[in-house]
Amino acid sequence: MRVAFYDKSARELRDISNASSQRTLAEAETIDQQLDKEKQASRPPSLKSHGPIYVEWASGDPANPFNWSKSRKWAITLSCVFITALTSVNATSYSSTTGGLMEEFGVSHEVTQLGVTLFLVALASIPMALAPLSETFGRNPIYLITSTLNMLFFLPQALAPNITAILVTRFFHGASSSVGNSMVGGTIADVFDASERGFAMAIFGVFAMGGQALGPMWAGYCQMRLGFRWVFWINLILNGVSLLINIIILRETRGSVLLSRRARKLTKETGIEHLTRADNERGDMRTLLTQSISRPLVYLTTEPIVLAISLFISFMWGCLFLLISSVPGVFQTEYDFNLGQSEEVLVAIMIGPLFGLIANQQQEHVYARASAKRGGAKPDPEVRLYWACIGGLLFPAGCLMYAWTAQRSVHWIVPVIGLVIAVFGIYPAYIGTFNYIADVYERYSSSGQAAQSAARNLLAGAFPLFSKQMYDNLGSKWASTLLGLIGVALSVIPFLLVKFGGKLRAKSKVAQELAQEDAAQ
Repeated sequence: MRVAFYDKSARELRDISNASSQRTLAEAETIDQQLDKEKQASRPPSLKSHGPIYVEWASGDPANPFNWSKSRKWAITLSCVFITALTSVNATSYSSTTGGLMEEFGVSHEVTQLGVTLFLVALASIPMALAPLSETFGRNPIYLITSTLNMLFFLPQALAPNITAILVTRFFHGASSSVGNSMVGGTIADVFDASERGFAMAIFGVFAMGGQALGPMWAGYCQMRLGFRWVFWINLILNGVSLLINIIILRETRGSVLLSRRARKLTKETGIEHLTRADNERGDMRTLLTQSISRPLVYLTTEPIVLAISLFISFMWGCLFLLISSVPGVFQTEYDFNLGQSEEVLVAIMIGPLFGLIANQQQEHVYARASAKRGGAKPDPEVRLYWACIGGLLFPAGCLMYAWTAQRSVHWIVPVIGLVIAVFGIYPAYIGTFNYIADVYERYSSSGQAAQSAARNLLAGAFPLFSKQMYDNLGSKWASTLLGLIGVALSVIPFLLVKFGGKLRAKSKVAQELAQEDAAQ
């Protein structure tokens, strides 16, 4: 077996015979002479008897995404983060159309909220199928196709003759929008190495969470002054801008796909079979789809760490959507805000993650210090959870503050501060548990994160269906208090993982398999 490293031209070939091949220099020279003779005779060279040549990145190869310029990396990252932000805007701006939909089509509030649920159900389930597609075809084609669909799917909603047309479109819209949540983190990992990607991932987290506030902030006024259809038209325009940016800036970033393309080109040019390691490891599409869908479900039911984190984060993420749904009613009732004013309150959901970003920098410092104590070796994954523990306490504290201060006798800014604290708590918990799963399951982490992401979005889709009834029947104080008390109960999960995570990893078949491989190396 030979391994070939290519520079940018992909034509300067350096053959390296490894120990297992047992090939001598004389044999290699004989092969080169045969190639020269065949080229001179204008006959396609054939070396199938000597096996394929494996293509890998040469050191400093400018075609390797890790070696791209910082400006190019950040241009791609920000373009993808814009997709994430628009996904959040799509999910939450729809809620502002509820009044218009009820009046136009004569349906109940619960029926209109199905638009949120169907969107999030698709958002939760489709990424499991996208993973093998991106592995085979690359990320960029998927970005461009889904960006086009994201823009076009607003058209039937803006022109919808009935609620059914909107609800059906919302499901397919959630499917195409799912790349904003599922693939952007992978793109960041494609271009930044582990030591650089922390800040980029933190920015992604800010827009994944804080972006939930961007939609209602303008959509409420749009619904009041222009009608619900213009909420969809403006979203169409924004997504059209995103599509244009993506066409201009985005390029394929998945290293294995770029190498496979290079290998196919070299095979065509030379007649010698060129492959990559990923080509050998990659199964057929049916196998990839089966593994991609089944493995997260297996992790969710057999790995206590994944189950515990999914329960913890899913509840907080569901509450984020529930709180968003509750804000207009609470502030219109208690403070006589109009729809636009009440949804301006959701700026708190943008401010919270910004504080979380600062907390994340301190968490990264703690992790780096723990690594330094081990001489640069990786510390225990539980170090990632210190700020998640704090966030788990901040979230219920913010919910309780929001619950008991949202009343006419207290200035409206006080419950807004409660919302900021609650969302501030969600951010470090979200980022900390994401990194914890990555450290525990390493190359299998995408399956653990897919399980957590599916559970998170499914719960977020279910919560808005009963938010109005819950706040109407219990009252805003006790409804938000209930959320806070459940949050208090679940806040013990990151503390338990810090204390007992090592024992759980020792009992995990996946974690132990990885540990044995690391020890063997």
